[in-house]
Amino acid sequence: MPNYLKPLDESAEYFFKEGCYIIEISNSDQDPELSVARARLEPGKTTAWHKLSQCSERYVILQGRGMVEVGNNPPQIVSPGDVVIIPAGIITTSPGLTI
Repeated sequence: MPNYLKPLDESAEYFFKEGCYIIEISNSDQDPELSVARARLEPGKTTAWHKLSQCSERYVILQGRGMVEVGNNPPQIVSPGDVVIIPAGIITTSPGLTI
């Protein structure tokens, strides 16, 4: 029977080259269609521009406020509860400007 529970392991957090802290919550060969990670960004910091070519991303804002840029769209303010939809192949920066 497959394991349907993936507990959060806070000790697995690492600094990622794009400029944020990541915990890979679910990213495995057993579930290749989906990658779930928690990204944490220090106040006042911004991640590097990046894109995923093979899958789309969703950012769920848990706390704080910031700006996000997706593709050629103008920057938008994000706050807790917002979901940012980023299609595969579209370049983006993560929320990073504390307001």
